[in-house]
Amino acid sequence: MNTFHSQKNGGLNRRDFLKLLSLLPPAAYLPADLPLIGQEQDAAPQNILIMVYDAWSAQNVSTYGYPRQTTPNIDRLAEKAIVYHNHYSGGIFTYPGTISLLTGTYNWTHKGYYYNKVMDEYFNTHNLFSLFGTHHRITYTHNPIAKIVIKYMLSQISEYIPPYKLYLNEDYWLPKIFENDYDTASVSWVRSIKKFDDGYANSLFLSRLYDLYHNLTQEAEAANFPLGLPSIEGDNYFILEDATDWIASRTRNLKAPYLGYFHLLPPHAPYRTRKDFFNIFREDDYKPVKKPDHVFTQKETRQELMANRNDYDEYLLYVDEEFNRLYTHLEAAGQLENTWVILTSDHGEMFERGIKAHGVYAMFQPLIHVPLMIFPPGQQERIDIHTPSSATDLIPTLLHLTGKPQADWLEGTVLPPFNTEVDPLRPVFSMDTRFSEQEGPFTNASVMMRKGDYKLTYNFGDTDRYSRLNGEPLIELFDVVNDPEELDNLYGKENALGQSLLDELIAKMKEKGAA
Repeated sequence: MNTFHSQKNGGLNRRDFLKLLSLLPPAAYLPADLPLIGQEQDAAPQNILIMVYDAWSAQNVSTYGYPRQTTPNIDRLAEKAIVYHNHYSGGIFTYPGTISLLTGTYNWTHKGYYYNKVMDEYFNTHNLFSLFGTHHRITYTHNPIAKIVIKYMLSQISEYIPPYKLYLNEDYWLPKIFENDYDTASVSWVRSIKKFDDGYANSLFLSRLYDLYHNLTQEAEAANFPLGLPSIEGDNYFILEDATDWIASRTRNLKAPYLGYFHLLPPHAPYRTRKDFFNIFREDDYKPVKKPDHVFTQKETRQELMANRNDYDEYLLYVDEEFNRLYTHLEAAGQLENTWVILTSDHGEMFERGIKAHGVYAMFQPLIHVPLMIFPPGQQERIDIHTPSSATDLIPTLLHLTGKPQADWLEGTVLPPFNTEVDPLRPVFSMDTRFSEQEGPFTNASVMMRKGDYKLTYNFGDTDRYSRLNGEPLIELFDVVNDPEELDNLYGKENALGQSLLDELIAKMKEKGAA
């Protein structure tokens, strides 16, 4: 029994409750107007389990050569996986990164530039879930931004689990009582009960009951998290163990074939690791390479960045432990015999050049180089793939692995080793276009193209959004194989190469109506 959960007076603890919850029929989680669709069985059922851990940079993963042992369990499990060493997210934050992963397209096609800009409605019904109508499609995410993307696609999903189901102290009554007007109700709840907004009346009686309720639900877990409980939007607390156990239990009770998309918040900020892993890296001798502040710096000091890096790396140990527990559960239940397990992220995280976390225009490796590992059913050997790959390649690869036809809208390709004809010089892209209009060419953007050993980034925009560029584009070219720390900008030094790659990128943007 897990020591991080207490069971008082022989009663039902949270872990057991979640296991019972997982046995409920899918309809118990679905909106009343959402039909269960696509229940027919595949002739040779192959499950697909996609695990996305948010804001997870491959640059901080020991499996990929990071000096700190941040992923000892995954290092070991990778001996049974296909490990992709140069895999790129579609963007530098959750919204475009998740849409690219779930549609197999880039920003210039799906138009999901920022969470206040609705993606092209075509992809509401043309996405990962729509292509697997033969599978039971189940989704869960802690992340409210990923939830926005998933809810666009609800008509193609069999079983949608709301985020609050796995919170420790969810605002349970709001989605139940105000199901059709949750946004408005939540504002009132914050002002009157949580007391987060100054200047608004609040109920002293109800707010005190709310505090008491939260304190009781947190008490059993809080001692195990020295920096505080992991949380979402301030006070929606959760622990990763609950998600691990729920996924293991729920998938064990699903009839094959199923497709599970589970997008969990760690290691996204706040970086609050479990006490087992706290302070493990504080006194080691690791010192990251010193790098000058970038033009897009947030002016974070090296001391502040190192402190955040330490917290993040220790949080990765928590993610590593929980993925290992999930894998062990699946193995014990015999699920790995017919399940493709995918391990990846929506974007990365950064602690250098005066920049912390993600969402800054810069397109350096820590922000866009993310893990991708595929665990085929029954595989017992490791295969390393160094060909650059993209989040847009995941759907084509899964279609190929399950014998389904490719969709004509997809911009990715089937990955090696399943596809031996992939051009190693095929360009892959990542981009930040949040300040561009959705129709017409990009006006403010950072667009990255990786081709072979080289990574070119084209930053451009007006003096309002990209004021630090003074109206001039910033072009950066790095040989990321021979200069993995991206210290030597070759643009302007290797003139012919730099101009050739820039011309190719701009030509691609013109082809897509983005330039």
